[in-house]
Amino acid sequence: MFRALVTVALLRSSYGQVQEALNADDECSGDTCSLNALQVKSKVAQDLLARTNGSHAVQEAHEVQTHLEKLDTETLLDHSVQQKKWNNFCKNAPEGQNCIPESRDRSKLQAYIYCSAGRQLSAGIQKTCSNGGTGSWCQMTGSGLTTGHCDDPFCRNGGAYAGNGMYCHNGNIVTCRGNEPPVVVSTCSQQVPYQDCSSSNGHYSCSTSWRTEYCGCSGGHNYVHCNC
Repeated sequence: MFRALVTVALLRSSYGQVQEALNADDECSGDTCSLNALQVKSKVAQDLLARTNGSHAVQEAHEVQTHLEKLDTETLLDHSVQQKKWNNFCKNAPEGQNCIPESRDRSKLQAYIYCSAGRQLSAGIQKTCSNGGTGSWCQMTGSGLTTGHCDDPFCRNGGAYAGNGMYCHNGNIVTCRGNEPPVVVSTCSQQVPYQDCSSSNGHYSCSTSWRTEYCGCSGGHNYVHCNC
């Protein structure tokens, strides 16, 4: 049994060669890359069996290796299918972040990937909208390379506690309407003057500039105001 464990350990250490093939697979797509990774795995297994000199541990290790290969083959196939799926999606997608097709159904995964030159550039899903807060949706309402983005779920996850109307949110006055993301009505800021004075060669002078001061928001539903 000890020798079998040692052999399995050799299997694990040799697996790095297979991982290199999998990493290379990330740079291309199709059955050729997947087949290459499986061929590398097979060669590693053959070399390892030769190094163990036909001991009883070989059979046990071979059984372990076969099980690992079955799991990894399933992973490879899944990777290949997903890669083809995203590349097909990106063929007609604009440059930059794009919401995945499943996001059109708000009950399913909300996420986006990055497309470039008609192919998927990001390694799988780039970002899931769960990080943006409970109820965040992927929307194609951004601009430029960030057209696809995760929206602010404030109005649909309890922020709009009294329905449509105006609320304070992140120091701004926003308005909510249904399940749409909040629209900023006022940033609750004001321009305030300040003087910059200096002296040079015995001459003292001042200039007036303006800066933005954020003063926050307070109040409840439809009775909100800036604290400026």
